[in-house]
Amino acid sequence: MAGDFAAAGVLDSLNRQGHGTWHLVGRLGGGRKTGAWVVEAGDGARAVLKWHPLASTRRDLDGTAALVAHARARGWPTPAWLAWGMDGRRRPYVLAELVAGEHLDSMDDVALDALLAVLERQRGLAGEAGADRVSGAWRAVFLDGSGWRAALRRQSPEALEAGEAIARRAAPFRGVRLPGADLVHMDFGLHNVLFRDGEVAAVVDLEGIGRGPVAIDVATLLFSVHGRQAAPESVLTRLAAYALERDGAAVTTVCLASALLDWCVFATGGWEPAAVTAYLLGAASLFERLA
Repeated sequence: MAGDFAAAGVLDSLNRQGHGTWHLVGRLGGGRKTGAWVVEAGDGARAVLKWHPLASTRRDLDGTAALVAHARARGWPTPAWLAWGMDGRRRPYVLAELVAGEHLDSMDDVALDALLAVLERQRGLAGEAGADRVSGAWRAVFLDGSGWRAALRRQSPEALEAGEAIARRAAPFRGVRLPGADLVHMDFGLHNVLFRDGEVAAVVDLEGIGRGPVAIDVATLLFSVHGRQAAPESVLTRLAAYALERDGAAVTTVCLASALLDWCVFATGGWEPAAVTAYLLGAASLFERLA
């Protein structure tokens, strides 16, 4: 398979750069982009190899690694990075510890309590470390920075109008100041959290991690479980109330719009136009909870 071939190429770069001798064991389940592979060293130790398809710089990668180490030292649950580097095509890769846990298909009150504890720990955690995600979030909503209009326009007029309706929800808050010192994951959903014994064992897939408003992660969790019907109404109500209490209506509205409009770019790469439109129309109802 093409993915296995690409993984072998990244693994070769890892081994050539003096990080030990590893071989592929198999692909992990899930992964909406490149996925992740279990690899094994000669002594039987296992780890997770993941790479990102977009070119980056070593400086950016080292900055992210420093932020991950900083967050782990302060109790944020995520796998330790064992090695990182750039392959021959300038794609960043990460070799991380393999953490035991499972993804949840739905979120009840117990799971929400565990997730809120993680999100609370992210507040102020980044400080000035990591890539800036504030300006990108603001531009996505008010300047079409992520290119969501073109992506939706290629889908259908209905999809574009659904996106425009979301942008209009945020329009009154153009002057809002988004917090910039929180640790933000940028894709914080059940698919990127491992649970063990009712607690969060690890937050994984740190491709977008940086500093910005944790409200983006709260909003992403809200719209993702809402869109998948993965939480009962009482749990959704609790999560929306938490967002309003901790971040306020203006910040939460802008962050929800930003997360959804960024999601459009991903979704239009594989979803059918009618499905994208339906998802956005359903998500638009969440703004009523923030009024």
